[in-house]
Amino acid sequence: MAEPIPVLTFWATDEGPPLGSAAVVAYARVYEDGRLAEAYHLHRMRHAEEVVRIAEAADGPVVLLCSDYIWSVEANQAVATRVLAAAPGSVVIHGGPSAPRQAEGCRAFLEQRGPRHIVVAGEGELTFAALLAAFVEPDGFATRELDIGRLRGVEGTSFIDPATGDVYVNPDRPRHAELGDFPSPLLSGELDLVPDDVQRRGHLSIETNRGCPYGCTFCDWGQATMSRVRFFPLDRVFGEIEWLADRQVGFWLIADANWGLHPRDIEVAQAIGDAHRRTGFPQFLGAGPPKNSPHRYVAMIDELLQAGVSLKVAIALQSRDPATLEAVHRTNIKTETYDEITAELRARSLPLHCELMLGLPGSTLESLKSDLQWCLDQQARPHMYRTFVLPNAPMGDPAYQAEHGIVVDGRLIVSTSSYSAEDWTLMHRFAYAFQAFEVLGLLRYVLRYLQWDHGWRGVDVLHELLRRVDDDPERWPRAAFVLHHFEDFIVPPGGWRPLFDELRRLVDEITGIHDAGLETAFEVCYQLVPWPDRVTPFTVALVHDYVRYFEDAKRSLLRGDPDPRPSIRLDDLGPGLLTVHDDPDAVARDMLGRHRSPTDPYFPGFVTSFWEVAHLERVSPLKVYDPMSSRFYQSVCEHLGAPEDGGGAPVDGDAPALVALGPTRRASTG
Repeated sequence: MAEPIPVLTFWATDEGPPLGSAAVVAYARVYEDGRLAEAYHLHRMRHAEEVVRIAEAADGPVVLLCSDYIWSVEANQAVATRVLAAAPGSVVIHGGPSAPRQAEGCRAFLEQRGPRHIVVAGEGELTFAALLAAFVEPDGFATRELDIGRLRGVEGTSFIDPATGDVYVNPDRPRHAELGDFPSPLLSGELDLVPDDVQRRGHLSIETNRGCPYGCTFCDWGQATMSRVRFFPLDRVFGEIEWLADRQVGFWLIADANWGLHPRDIEVAQAIGDAHRRTGFPQFLGAGPPKNSPHRYVAMIDELLQAGVSLKVAIALQSRDPATLEAVHRTNIKTETYDEITAELRARSLPLHCELMLGLPGSTLESLKSDLQWCLDQQARPHMYRTFVLPNAPMGDPAYQAEHGIVVDGRLIVSTSSYSAEDWTLMHRFAYAFQAFEVLGLLRYVLRYLQWDHGWRGVDVLHELLRRVDDDPERWPRAAFVLHHFEDFIVPPGGWRPLFDELRRLVDEITGIHDAGLETAFEVCYQLVPWPDRVTPFTVALVHDYVRYFEDAKRSLLRGDPDPRPSIRLDDLGPGLLTVHDDPDAVARDMLGRHRSPTDPYFPGFVTSFWEVAHLERVSPLKVYDPMSSRFYQSVCEHLGAPEDGGGAPVDGDAPALVALGPTRRASTG
């Protein structure tokens, strides 16, 4: 009797077990009343190293599934190479957002990998089951040769035809209308062999629906789902919520394109809140917020806040520039919606984060400056990402690229008809300057003073600072260090005081301003940077009361003033005190000693600690960005797991928070 052929799924990165691979195997188990059971041993998901050992021990070929995302495609290919060497005659099946759907993309993908690789385009459950069925003989067992030529006619697959050596692309498979036909990969046991510590340290995903009604050209979501949204049954969703909570998974990801767009999403939020009340989990929740429907989304946030779920919100802004929004087909998403959400979140004292994409078609340096000026005015911490062309996004269409003059280096867009390659470099340099001097806080309170009392837009000061330092770095060596090496080593040569003395001279040259108010603003910035040997709390006397000045500006912001600023000039205020409290992020200990932190695994070249940590300042009444953002980021991205008490108390700050990561990792920037 023929032995069943092993079918293997795995995870190879710290992102944790991929939901897609688990979902297609869960459906394969029930396909046509279990007809694949004799032909295949459908293994539960394992770590990559265990999968390689199974392949090495196999007496014949295996079937390996790779769930390819921008962050896992290279790691998956490394595992596939090892499995094919260990078990000759095996096949590797690629699915997921980084598995190309278009014919030309499939050809390049397969020719690079070789004849034992297969691409599954689009939704994978039906296609994967039909693919396995194509290898089954009439006696119910799979052919040991796994002849890939049998896949001719299996919709949704592409492969190198063994008869001709050419890439064979089958027609697309229509999407299945009833998602209730697909069993839950969590409830059916596909992740039962994933160790508890992996589940608790990493994150796991659940889907409540599939589809996206928007067609943004940088994203493959709306394109991939043809805009139609289909729903999983609520009883399945509720069951998965209980499954995650009972296993004490700390970080959950809702894998919907727009969580909060549909009325039933409120019921899902309520179920998550109930699970947290019962178990203390989730501690963090990730979801893509809706592009419209702000009132429903706010109601969901309130539900989660009342339950005690830890919450931080990222607004998927990408750009506010009309020309850019038109170029990327995003005009059906109103920027006013984001303004409404921003106001509601601010009213709840929640930290604001927004996503911006650098280098979208239609953008310019001036549009980037305008977007970042909005962030500065609204006190919204920007997450800035470079624009990559995803394999299945409309932006990869040659006709679209020709229309917008898009030039790509690898996957990265480096110029378009709206900006040159030199412009792109300057845009990236300006984003770097904004990150160092505004977001990380080196000139944060100086920029606000110059804007509020002297009419200098913060972005204009930074632009001129960047220009002067780049033109004459020898004259401004410490500022040049910040603009070139701050991501490598967040300590200026000679310490903080020489840097601030140089910045004071530089700002004086740029603006011609040298008054007591500016001196006070510089002193505030200096006192808030992390000093490893400074004992907190401590209080410093200021010539002018910057704390009162700043609080007055915050009241203007809360009132919704279009140009929020203090009602009184800083120079008109008397002396004041600034008390610097504790260091909850341990920035003085951790960040100052961090030399060359790892590059971002999703977007090579971005150094994680520089682009993602929210600030370098210690806690004081002058809180612009969430003072616990870096702890939150580290706990999620380094998978530090739940707090020791395992309870529901928020880990990252005064207010509980929801993490709404948005579609950035998958769609917006990859």
